[in-house]
Amino acid sequence: MSNETFRELINRVLVRVPDTMPDQVKRHINDRYRTIQEAYKWSWLEKESFFQTSAVYSTGTINAIEGSVTITGSATTFTAAGVGWLLKLQNQDEYYYVDSIATGTSLTVDAPYIGSTVSGATYAAYKTRYTLATDVDRMQTMWMPDVDRELVKSDISWFNAQDSARQLVGTPQWFAFYAASSGTEVIELLPMPDAAKTIRYRYTRKIVALTNDSDTILAEVRADVLVNGAVATAFAAMGRDLSASETARAAEAERMFRVGLSEMRKADLSEARPRRVKLHGVYTQHREARASDVLSGWSPWSEDADY
Repeated sequence: MSNETFRELINRVLVRVPDTMPDQVKRHINDRYRTIQEAYKWSWLEKESFFQTSAVYSTGTINAIEGSVTITGSATTFTAAGVGWLLKLQNQDEYYYVDSIATGTSLTVDAPYIGSTVSGATYAAYKTRYTLATDVDRMQTMWMPDVDRELVKSDISWFNAQDSARQLVGTPQWFAFYAASSGTEVIELLPMPDAAKTIRYRYTRKIVALTNDSDTILAEVRADVLVNGAVATAFAAMGRDLSASETARAAEAERMFRVGLSEMRKADLSEARPRRVKLHGVYTQHREARASDVLSGWSPWSEDADY
């Protein structure tokens, strides 16, 4: 396993290809870094996490004035955590999203209240949107362990078509990506959760480029493989005819890159092969299927490879 820094990798490439500019080497390293991570469905790019849904909040009563975005409460304890929650007044179809919390008894919503002015009204606030882990790239599956249910992926337009007034409340059955907040994915659930439940999800991690000298590569990526790939790319990007010696060195670097990548693949499959992963009551066979690639001699560099 490697923990070499970006600067150390750059220096290793420059020693072997001294005619290359450091900024170019940085690009070559990142290009090969991405190539390695996208070459296979690596087990080390797969992660699992969870979040907790929130119970309905309906403490106290609220006052709403027609045409105003300000809602005041009596015996309420609004907190900043309530921003983004969906608010519905008693016996009304309209819903509003909480924009800000001023105090424990005052908040603003995303649109002017369109109903008749009310005082001392009962209400319900639901948390329908949840932020996922910061490194989520692609969602694989999402499920609720306590009810042994897998959630179905949909989209917000389908949510709006099925429940435009957001009246469905209960155990979530669908999820949809709502938006990305500061680069982090946010999802919405339907029906809106009415209780605190654990939702687990499995995903593929984002590929993050190396930027700072102190950045380190993923522990599972072999530094020698990455350096060989960057060296081969550096020679190919020279912009001039290579000497016989340079041509040979470039070819050897590319060969060693491919050999090293295949060795990484076999090592990953060897570690993953004995395990069967149980997700929401169903054993998956994806690791065994991937292991058969190596046993059958499949290579990412064959003409019919999918990479």
